[in-house]
Amino acid sequence: STPKQFVDVFGCGRTLIQLTFDRLKSICPERNFWVVTSSEYADVVREQLPQLRDDHILLEPVSKNTAAATAYFTWKIKAVAPNAMVVLTNSDQMVTNYDYFANTINESIDFASKNNALVTVGIKPTRDEIHGFFEVAAEPSEGNIYKVERYMGRPDDDKLKEFMDNERAYWNTSIMVASVKVFEN
Repeated sequence: STPKQFVDVFGCGRTLIQLTFDRLKSICPERNFWVVTSSEYADVVREQLPQLRDDHILLEPVSKNTAAATAYFTWKIKAVAPNAMVVLTNSDQMVTNYDYFANTINESIDFASKNNALVTVGIKPTRDEIHGFFEVAAEPSEGNIYKVERYMGRPDDDKLKEFMDNERAYWNTSIMVASVKVFEN
């Protein structure tokens, strides 16, 4: 009855949504945090993130999918900050190395802002997990940023080993970085 983002999964005294907030604080001022959720979970978001501005808790009129939520928050953010850079992340992911995460996101913000691009963050696969994948170009565009050549859902078991061994294949984390204008398009 309680979605995992509102649970202290690791027994550390913080829920997954609170840990998400914690790891993003070094990247973005708290006043710029936004959460998209359903009205069913508005109170628990307010309880677990009391520092979040009430007008930055966006309640989806109807729960659809990530694209609909992205369009909704893009429209809301654009109204107050038309040149904003956005880091879109789920609130139910585990990240253990906050410094590495912050460096990755900051590099993504820098690249996305300079190149008017959408950056998606990937992780090298280490085990059989239920993840979608993407495959990148052989050479980086800049630093650790590579052009995505193709996205794919989770491969069937016959192809999974091939993707696990592919140096250019990454798990798709669904973390995306872009300007409001890029998300809007």
